[in-house]
Amino acid sequence: METLLMGRRCCYVLFLIFIYYSQQSSCATIEVGGPVGWTNFDTSTNKAPDYATWVSSQSVIVGDILAFKFPPGYHNVYSLPTQAAYTSCDESKATELDDGKTGSYSWTATKAGTYYFACFKVVEGLGSHCQGGQKLEVVVKGGKAAAPAPAPAKKAPALAPSSSEAPTAVVGVPAPAPAPGPSKGAGGLSSTPAWTAIFILSALVVLGI
Repeated sequence: METLLMGRRCCYVLFLIFIYYSQQSSCATIEVGGPVGWTNFDTSTNKAPDYATWVSSQSVIVGDILAFKFPPGYHNVYSLPTQAAYTSCDESKATELDDGKTGSYSWTATKAGTYYFACFKVVEGLGSHCQGGQKLEVVVKGGKAAAPAPAPAKKAPALAPSSSEAPTAVVGVPAPAPAPGPSKGAGGLSSTPAWTAIFILSALVVLGI
């Protein structure tokens, strides 16, 4: 009886481990603009960053986090409801997400769809940063694509060599690096301290420690 009970406890702990690592592997924190960050002026090109080109190299899924990094007080983050409002930089239809005082804002993708972001700080005589090109259109997908089903196994001569392909590197937007921040770069895994605490406490309870 004691052996059966311990076996059930071990199975439960293994299940918690599975959930923990699933959460770690599925959520990424993506820094908007890569090394350029969230800005209206890229000093390496002397113009606004090309966010359309940058975002085309990203794959954003539900659960991912977009991290907007910028000098405190110089920018803000707004969401726009439609593509028309995004294209025309219609501030009257925009919703403020962050006033820019801290220089950091994180937005979590909770469902699939197309989302629009912009900065509405004003440059005297030149209009808003949005009108200058500081805006971002992001398509969030529902989840990671399922891996294709493996082909039926074929008999092969003994010691036949196997081949593999090296992954293709993604080239980011070249620009000076911004001030260091606590979050990871594009494609990095987000930290999950809450899941870590839940896992440890649950394991201790189950094992009777």
